[in-house]
Amino acid sequence: MRHAIRIGIIWVIVSILLIIGIAFVPIPAPASSEEGEGIHQTIYMLFYVGAPVFAFVWVTLIYGLVTFHARGPEPGAYVPLPETNTLLFLWAGITFVIVLFMAGWGTFTLHEITNPPAVAAQGQGTSTRSHPGTTSNSHKGGLHTGSVYTNGHPLNVQVIGQQWLWTFRYPSYGGFESKDLVLPVGGTVRFHITSLDVVHSFWIYQYDVKEDAVPGVENTAWMRARETGASTSSGKNWVNCNELCGLWHGYMVAKMDITTPVKFRAWANHMEASERASGLLKNLPPYAPVYFPQSNANFPPAPQDQSP
Repeated sequence: MRHAIRIGIIWVIVSILLIIGIAFVPIPAPASSEEGEGIHQTIYMLFYVGAPVFAFVWVTLIYGLVTFHARGPEPGAYVPLPETNTLLFLWAGITFVIVLFMAGWGTFTLHEITNPPAVAAQGQGTSTRSHPGTTSNSHKGGLHTGSVYTNGHPLNVQVIGQQWLWTFRYPSYGGFESKDLVLPVGGTVRFHITSLDVVHSFWIYQYDVKEDAVPGVENTAWMRARETGASTSSGKNWVNCNELCGLWHGYMVAKMDITTPVKFRAWANHMEASERASGLLKNLPPYAPVYFPQSNANFPPAPQDQSP
């Protein structure tokens, strides 16, 4: 019993020191968007819950190695300890409670970060701007094409992946395309993500956005940036591909700029006017949730729905 008391005291001390260390040592985790805040909290929660378990295992191991190593002559015959299930049930019960708690925490957090932000679900008023060829309140597939998050509407941005670059399309501004991702800070953004060839993964680490880009499939992700920021030479605020997609996968990146709403509108209006004047906007394919090249010897027909 005295060994158990000693282990318990040492375990409590080590656990407290570890928890204090976790509280003061910054853990790399994205928190530049409201969606990233949930992941940030979950990572810290995992450390806080795991620290006492980690401490108990190592304290018990080291204490046993130091205290119960062989001394002097060889010991006599081994005398088995009496069987008891108390410790077994105690450990199983503690583990069950921890797993149940983390499962509940993860379920609620996943719901928070994968569902539309509250502002995106509010307001279904008339758009404050529209473009030729688009309606004021809806587009193909029910996609709103109005202004930037006004009246509760999100800014829709289509993300198109292909080997080995990203293209971003803005249906709210005539459907112009850009190789750089520019977004307004504080605005609710809904990404519509697809691919032209193989599976890619749209990933912005600092803002905790990650969703697969699959040919023939439209996946969605939400983001509301909490701070401005542009891509840096150190690799911060870049759009990356997080799915091995071929030879140049590591170079499939795009610049990103989170700017003020006023600057964003000015940039978007300029891009739309420029591409419209050059004729590029006219020659782009009509907006669609997914895109496929014409079927030929190199490109088989698009996959068909095989459901009954």
